[in-house]
Amino acid sequence: MSPFLPTASFNANATQRPDDIVRQGQPSTIGTASVTVTQPLLNAAAIPLFAQARQNLEAQKAQTVDDKRLLAFDVTRAFFAALSADAVLIAAQRKLDTSTANLADARARADAQLASTTTRPAR
Repeated sequence: MSPFLPTASFNANATQRPDDIVRQGQPSTIGTASVTVTQPLLNAAAIPLFAQARQNLEAQKAQTVDDKRLLAFDVTRAFFAALSADAVLIAAQRKLDTSTANLADARARADAQLASTTTRPAR
C-alpha cells in the first residue's frame, strides 16, 4: 500500500546569534521551515505488489481455517483417547474385583476343606 500513499517530508532550521553581534532591530533568532508532500499519480511497478499482497491475505485466511480444522481434529482425537483410557481403566478395575472375589471364594473353600489345596500336575 505504501507505493500508493502520499509521503510527507518536514524540515526545520533555527539559528540563534549572540546579542552583541545582532544589530539593533534585528531578531537574534532566525527560523526556517519547509514541508514537502508527494502524491504518486500512478506507480505501475507497484500494481503487481498490491495484487501479491491481496493473494497473501487470501492465503493466510485459508491457512487460518485449515489450522482451526486441524486443531479441532486433534482435540477430538485427544478426547476419544481419554474416553478410551477411562474405559480400559474401568474394565481393569472390574477384572481386579472379579479376581479378588474368586480368590476369596477359593480361600473359603480351602479353609472349609471343600477343595484340595494341591496344585495340578503340568500337562
